[in-house]
Amino acid sequence: MSQQEIKKFFESKGIHVNSISLLEKGVNRNAYAIQTDNKDYVFKMFSKKATPYINKHIKWLRQAHKIKDLALYPLNARAIMIHEKPCYYYEYFEGLPFYKAKVKNKAYAFGRVVGNFDRIFSKISTTKVKKHLWLTMSPEHINEVSLELLNHKESHFQHLGQYVLDAYSLLTSQKIDFDKCHTQIIHSDLHMGNALYNGKKARVIDLDGLRTDFRAFEPAVFVSYTFVDEANRVQTKVLNQFLDGYQSVIKLNQSEKKALPALALRRKITEFIWLYGKFKDGHFDRAEFDRLSSYTIRNMKAITQKYDKLADIVKR
Repeated sequence: MSQQEIKKFFESKGIHVNSISLLEKGVNRNAYAIQTDNKDYVFKMFSKKATPYINKHIKWLRQAHKIKDLALYPLNARAIMIHEKPCYYYEYFEGLPFYKAKVKNKAYAFGRVVGNFDRIFSKISTTKVKKHLWLTMSPEHINEVSLELLNHKESHFQHLGQYVLDAYSLLTSQKIDFDKCHTQIIHSDLHMGNALYNGKKARVIDLDGLRTDFRAFEPAVFVSYTFVDEANRVQTKVLNQFLDGYQSVIKLNQSEKKALPALALRRKITEFIWLYGKFKDGHFDRAEFDRLSSYTIRNMKAITQKYDKLADIVKR
């Protein structure tokens, strides 16, 4: 998609565009910053095959906005099609990522943001998740990637394959009653980089992964990013503060608390396999893949090795 075509779209709306620039933030790099005479916008584009999902996302986000102004609000009611690619746009929100913003009791405050997001979207009806699909990625695919890595000529990739196999073996050994876990529309990637704060209000962004899933997966994402610090120390205080904030808005039942470590581990496994697929497709070079996957692997290993410790933290 050329920037000239984006400009043409805005001009058809009577909006004069001063500048267009690709936003380099995020791994998908599918967003453009649009500066106009009056307001600034973000214009997001997606692949042709995503069209049905994008129309669904737009509908959900516009419904959510009527309940509370927290998530981004698409200004178009249906996908804009440019070269058969679905797009939507929304007003730019001036704020810092939550991890950079000055916020008192940050982990607790962020827990409330995540909780409020889930409370809003719990009011929007959707289909129920089938519990046998809770892994979101087929066991065959996970095993296929693991074996490919184990047979790689580089020992580094062989180690990565073993980490994935160890994590997956632990994951599939867990006995969790998913029938008692609530399902709803979730963000599915709501970490501190995907919420902005301007000193007064928060805005949840980057909703490309909006979907129906187990509610407990939402806080599990934060846990999966935050379980250990760079020195591999368990972040018990941070996790407790975050979960206290989340549960001040939405309570997790005992089945959901038991599921949370497994869902956090699921996140790291599928996240790594997604990154590896992007690397193989040429989306990332080796240096970028190593940088991104190192964070994923660190927490995957930590959750695998200290699973019982995490279970103790979240069950209280």
